[in-house]
Amino acid sequence: MSLVDQSLPDLVAYEAEGRRIGASLDSVAAVVVVGKSPDNAAAVALGIGEAQATSRRVVVADLVGDITALTRLVSSDDPHGLSDSFLFGVSLNKVAQPVGSANLYVLPSGTEPVADDAIYRNDRWRRLVAGFREVGALLVLVASEQVPGLSALITYTDGAIAVGRGEVPGLVLDVAKIPRPPGSTLTPSGRYTVIVPKRRSRRPLFIGAGALAAAAAIVATVVYRAAASASAPVAVDTTKTDTVAAVRRSLDSASAAVAPDTPPIRNPGDSARATAFGVEIAKFSTPTGALMRVRGELPRATPAATFGVVAIGADATLWYRVVAGAAASRRAADSTLSSLRATRAIDDPAAGAVVSVPFAFRLQAGVAPAAADSVAADFRARGIPAYALLQDDSTATIYAGAFETADQAALFTTYLRGLGVEPALTYRLGRVF
Repeated sequence: MSLVDQSLPDLVAYEAEGRRIGASLDSVAAVVVVGKSPDNAAAVALGIGEAQATSRRVVVADLVGDITALTRLVSSDDPHGLSDSFLFGVSLNKVAQPVGSANLYVLPSGTEPVADDAIYRNDRWRRLVAGFREVGALLVLVASEQVPGLSALITYTDGAIAVGRGEVPGLVLDVAKIPRPPGSTLTPSGRYTVIVPKRRSRRPLFIGAGALAAAAAIVATVVYRAAASASAPVAVDTTKTDTVAAVRRSLDSASAAVAPDTPPIRNPGDSARATAFGVEIAKFSTPTGALMRVRGELPRATPAATFGVVAIGADATLWYRVVAGAAASRRAADSTLSSLRATRAIDDPAAGAVVSVPFAFRLQAGVAPAAADSVAADFRARGIPAYALLQDDSTATIYAGAFETADQAALFTTYLRGLGVEPALTYRLGRVF
């Protein structure tokens, strides 16, 4: 069964070539597919997935962003995907979408840009791939050749497949001439890229150059096999395995791999002085909605508006919670709640609640009070929900987020790092002004 748009002959041919390549990838746990055309690369990836899904679980992931050949297969209206997993800790098993056979899944790109250098270089890919290898599954990453971190991404996997022609920045390249077979209309004859990742000790295995030529010479492939002493992938008996449950186990392993560690608390001695209480205003399913509320939709008089991430329900669904106010006592926070309702910052009388959120990420300390609003606004313009609190020494500290626990705050660390901020978790101190 074909998964690509049948009205596009080139995509059908690329998918067929992917199936041919896929038959040779039984020992591979993860591979990157890259090309000048994301749809062509995705068609090859889907072909690989179809070939391998006959015997094991396969996940095809969009690391380019809204690739048409992949998004057309997703029936769910859930916008979350890979970017939300890396930036906000969303579980991968919640965003993987089944397509085609019972063993084949697509991971959409998500609500935020995913062709991002920080995501491509993230060391958590190493553990993610290990999770797939452990359960004998296959991860196929459709990546962009324009992201400098592509070479780092490839080193975390078993190799790469370059679709079509063109050099890929940042890689050691070996270019092979493969003649175009008679009658091919897909590509001109010429030079085709073979990707050789840097800093790998594994021996390359060139997959059928002759077969590639016979298949329209549209792809040149290099994959890597582990040394003989390495553990072989775990075999999967698809006649006895609940494939949905099995793929969720593999994705749970992957999700655990990308979940950030609990950050250290920089000022543990200040727990008794923490400005511990705030007011929950609303929850959003995406960070974009929460950021819009913090940046533009809350009245100017709303103090210390920010947002964080919370896991809710038995399935630990992640929501982006907007919180305002910073009070040292619950009574003071109750007063803030009443004020927010009076000013219609909370327009539903049944909404809003006082919450204990003593933790926040410190962005900048020692700011002159006159400059605090401007500094916080600059952070908000970058997508960071910053706010200022006045300290006992008459300076201001800029914070982001408000969290009940350090573990909860951990979900926010990759978001801040993705925006160029190294998180410093603290008990939040000070008062609104």
